[in-house]
Amino acid sequence: MADFLFEVLQEQFALTIEDYAPLKQITREKHYKKGEFILKEGEVEIYIHFLKKGIVHQYVTMNDKIHTVDIKLPNMSFNSLKSYVEQSPSIENQEAITDVTLISIKKTDFEILMKQYLFCFIYMKSIEQIFLRRENRTLFLQHNSAQSKFKFFMETDPNANRLLLLSPQKLLANYLAMTPETFSKVKKEYFLHIKE
Repeated sequence: MADFLFEVLQEQFALTIEDYAPLKQITREKHYKKGEFILKEGEVEIYIHFLKKGIVHQYVTMNDKIHTVDIKLPNMSFNSLKSYVEQSPSIENQEAITDVTLISIKKTDFEILMKQYLFCFIYMKSIEQIFLRRENRTLFLQHNSAQSKFKFFMETDPNANRLLLLSPQKLLANYLAMTPETFSKVKKEYFLHIKE
């Protein structure tokens, strides 16, 4: 049987089965039903997760309003980075939008492997991708019009098409800081313009 995490990592890195073996020993498969929380505000993040199946909504609640931090699809990694690094209570929630299967690695176990060069490299490259995605999101939120936000999202997020196909559109609108009605309108305009 193929190993999901090995295949995901092998796509990005020159990884051999021998290189992967120590990491495989510390992975855990976890399952969550739709609506269950992977992490709740106030809990401390102790895992790095790789999404094998399903969709995860990462969000914060401010003034009784949900603000989407990120939407994760299969083959993407995630955690509450600030909580994970500082071992402090998380300000974010991670909710299963569908039934979810994760491959999870506990922080204490992973830190032992970090002493090996290859896993340190993989970790740093994964963190770079998280930072890049969050920076791009920060940049597109600076755009004044909904049209320019959507265009920037489509041009800079490598997962934009997958997010459009797999994510609930209401969540994606929240992620882009738009109402669902505005999101629907600018998405339609964008794709009409592309066809011309």
